[in-house]
Amino acid sequence: MVVKKNLTADELVGSLKTDSASAQNNFDGFVDNRVIPDAGVPTQYMEGILDVSQEGHGYLRPSFSPSEKDVYISSSQIRRFYLRPGDMVGGQVRAPKEKERYYGLLKVEKVNDIDIDKLGQRPNFDNLTPVYPDEQIKLETGKTPLSTRVIDLISPIGKGQRGLIVS
Repeated sequence: MVVKKNLTADELVGSLKTDSASAQNNFDGFVDNRVIPDAGVPTQYMEGILDVSQEGHGYLRPSFSPSEKDVYISSSQIRRFYLRPGDMVGGQVRAPKEKERYYGLLKVEKVNDIDIDKLGQRPNFDNLTPVYPDEQIKLETGKTPLSTRVIDLISPIGKGQRGLIVS
């Protein structure tokens, strides 16, 4: 049984207010509390998928959809570390300042689970040489079922670097 307590408007507003210090430390779902010595600001380690906007800045998203937990990453950090959309980026995050909407990324530590020191220059996927299929995957196993034989005839599947419908 749920018991409801009658509250006045002032009591309700008073119960919802939080001081700025507790709001700054409210990092639900983040990992590993740390303090960066230079800044003296409490930080959290967070990882997310990078989503770059048309203006050049980006957001680290813990899930693939926009949420309140998104972390703002500046265009200068994106350029400095050669970050691309879809990269899994991890680093130190600070709570939003007054009048800011998102958490801010202070320091990039990992990109795609590789330390920044060992990252080096990454090749662009479009410039890589693909390995085309050189062997067909036979789906047909006998006279029945007929559907696998039809797939082999209409859209055979090749085995190479990527699964490819060879037609």
